[in-house]
Amino acid sequence: MDDSTIIKRCQAGQLDLFELLVHRYKTPVYSFCLKLAKNEPDAADLFQDTWLKALKNIEKCRPDSRILSWFFSICINSYRDNCRKRKRWRKRIIHIREDSGFEGSSELPGPDSVLAHKDQNHKLRLAVQSLPDKFRMPVLLFYFGEFQLKEIGTMLEIPEGTVKSRLTEAKKRLKRRMTEEKHG
Repeated sequence: MDDSTIIKRCQAGQLDLFELLVHRYKTPVYSFCLKLAKNEPDAADLFQDTWLKALKNIEKCRPDSRILSWFFSICINSYRDNCRKRKRWRKRIIHIREDSGFEGSSELPGPDSVLAHKDQNHKLRLAVQSLPDKFRMPVLLFYFGEFQLKEIGTMLEIPEGTVKSRLTEAKKRLKRRMTEEKHG
């Protein structure tokens, strides 16, 4: 059964067929979640949120569109929502620490604080992960998700030209970082 038929049937109330889409796309969606979230526990949460939101909003899916783009868009929006929530909580925690007189660092160690391997692919993954989201997301979607510039623009809700310029800037930053790693 093709994606379009499954979506139409789900929209008609046969929600049990949604499981076919989950089975069909779980690997690329989880892989993308892992690249966005940077660690397995957060990726698992993002993965679950993505599928729940997709099922809840199945009536908004256009059966003639590329379903993986729709799932990735939901994933990106969930990731952004989670980042905003974390940012609010960090501000509250910092405020509580300041009020209590705690002088410790407000920065929590991230997943990039793992031991550096000499493997070039590992260094590149770390370099990609260190990019700000506005550069990292287009890189992940273009090079790892293999989406077209127009699709990426739609998913990120930015013009295609902005996608191109962010990819160019990301490549410059990655090249600079990899050169520093090599000589540093």
